[in-house]
Amino acid sequence: MPISLTGLEQRRAGVLAGLSAATLQDKLPATFPHNVWTAQQARYDRYWRLYTGEVWNEVDPNKVDKNGNPLLRFPLQINYARTICLLHASALWGQVRDSSSLLAPYRVLPRRQPGKENVSPAARRRADELQVFLNNVWEENDARSILQEGGLIQQFLGGIVYRVSWTPDDPMLRNQIRIEMVIPDFFLPIWNTARPSELLECFVIYRLPIREAQIRYGYAGKGTAPLYVEHWTRESVSITLDGTPVKMEVDGETITYQDVPNPFGVVPFVYIPRERAGDYYGVSLVADLEGIMRELNARMANIGDMLLDYATREVFIRNVSNVPRTQQIGLPRPAINLGLTPPGSNHAPEVIPLDPPAPPPGVFDFPKELMKQLLRDASVPAVAFGEDEGSQRSALTLSYRMFPLLNCIRAVRRYWTVGFRQIAWIILRIAITKGLGGLTDKHWEQCEVDTEWSPIEVRDDEGMLQTAIAGVQNWFMSPKRAMQYLSLTEDVEQEYYDILEHQRLVSELRNKLEMQDEESLNSEGAQNEREYDSRTDADGQRRLD
Repeated sequence: MPISLTGLEQRRAGVLAGLSAATLQDKLPATFPHNVWTAQQARYDRYWRLYTGEVWNEVDPNKVDKNGNPLLRFPLQINYARTICLLHASALWGQVRDSSSLLAPYRVLPRRQPGKENVSPAARRRADELQVFLNNVWEENDARSILQEGGLIQQFLGGIVYRVSWTPDDPMLRNQIRIEMVIPDFFLPIWNTARPSELLECFVIYRLPIREAQIRYGYAGKGTAPLYVEHWTRESVSITLDGTPVKMEVDGETITYQDVPNPFGVVPFVYIPRERAGDYYGVSLVADLEGIMRELNARMANIGDMLLDYATREVFIRNVSNVPRTQQIGLPRPAINLGLTPPGSNHAPEVIPLDPPAPPPGVFDFPKELMKQLLRDASVPAVAFGEDEGSQRSALTLSYRMFPLLNCIRAVRRYWTVGFRQIAWIILRIAITKGLGGLTDKHWEQCEVDTEWSPIEVRDDEGMLQTAIAGVQNWFMSPKRAMQYLSLTEDVEQEYYDILEHQRLVSELRNKLEMQDEESLNSEGAQNEREYDSRTDADGQRRLD
C-alpha cells in the first residue's frame, strides 16, 4: 500500500513551482542556477513517489468499476522500492548493539609526525579529548534516530544533508552544538566544482506550518504557511519568513537575521551522497528500477486475473425449465437446485462449465525472472531475505552470497566516512570559536578522525573471540582493542579498569588463602612433630625398662 507524507508535502508546497515565480525571484541571487535546481526537484518528486508507492495510484481511464470510477492500473500496488531501500538502510549501519550508543562512532587517533617513531603523550591526550567531544555531541542530538532516518532517505533521494549549529540556549545540549537532518528537497547548494564537498553558499527553503512559525519566530503575518528561507555564505547568514528577517534571542542577545556575520567562516551544512557519478548530487537506488517494477506489478496482476478466471469460470445450463435456486443441505456451501426434468424431455438438467484457455508454458515463471533481475539491479541477493535457495549450505557460503550487497554498502560507507569527517571539522570550528570543550587548532592538526563501522554481515562471535584471544596472547592486539573489536562494552576504559580491579581482588584473595594454607600446614607439621617426639620418648622409655 502507498504511504502519504502529508507533512512533507505541506512543507514542499509552492517550492517546486515557486523557484521560477516572481514571489521567489527577489529571495535568490540573479546568478542562481534555477534550471539545475528545478530539474533536481523534479527528480526528488519522482523518487518520493517511487518510495511512498504513490506512483502506483495511476488509474486506467478505459476500465471502470460498477460505480463508474476508474480502476487502478496497478491494483496490487506492490512497493518493491520501499522494501529494497529499507534493506539497504538497515545493512548500512551493520550489526550494531541494541543500546543508545552511536551507530558509527568517531575513532580519533594521534597523527604521526614525519621522522618520529612514537607520538607524544600530549597528542594522545588531544586525540582522546577530541574523540570524546565529537561522540558526545552526536549522542546529545539523538544520533541513532537522525542517522537511521538519514540513511533511509539517502537510499532513494541519492543523498542526505546535515546542519551543524551553535545552540547555547538548549538545556538538552550540554556541549551547545546541534546537529539536524535537512531533507534534500529543501537544500539549495552552491559548491566548488573542483571539490564538491566544499560548499560556497546554500539556501534552505520550505513552507513552515503557521502555528510553528508563530511559536518559534513570533510570526504575525497573514500567510497560512509562510515561506522559510535560510541563506548561508562563509561571511554571513540571513533567515526570513515571507521575506521578513527573523528575530531570535541567542545567548541573551536579540539578533535580527539579516546579513548577520558568520563567526565560523564555514557554511555549516554537509551533503552526504549515496554514490557520486560525475555530479554533485548522489545516485538514487531506485532511479533505474521503475521500469522493471512497473512490469512486475502488471504481470503479477495478470496472473491474478488468470487465477480469477479459473476460479469463476463461465457456466452454461441446458434442459432447465425453472430458475435455479440455492438450497441448504447441511454442507458448508449451499447446493444449486436445477429443478425437475422438463415435461416431455428425456434429458436431465445440466450445468456445463467452460474452461478458460490454458496459459502459455512458462507464463508463471516470467515474474520470477523479473524479480531476479530487479534484485540484481538493486544489489540484493536472495539470501538477504533469509532464503537459501532450496538447499542447506554452510554459513560461510551464505555469507559469500551476500557479496553484492556487502560491496554496495561498503561503497556507500566511504561517502559517509568523508561526510562524518566534514561534520567533525564544522563541530571543531564552532567549539574553537565559542571556547567549548577546551579544544584548539592543535586537536585537528595532531589528530586523524576516522569512523568505527560495525560488521555488515551477521557476526561470527566464536571466530571473533578466537581472533581476539590469539591477538592478545601473541602480542599483536591489546586487551582494550580486543574489547573494542568484540563490542562487549560501550565504555572500554571503565571495563578495563574493572577487570584490573577484579584481578587485584582475586590475587589478594588467592594470597590470603595461600597464607592460610601455609599456616595450617605449619600448625599441622608442628603437631605431628610433637606427636612423633612423644612417641619416640615413649618407645625409648620402654626399651630402658
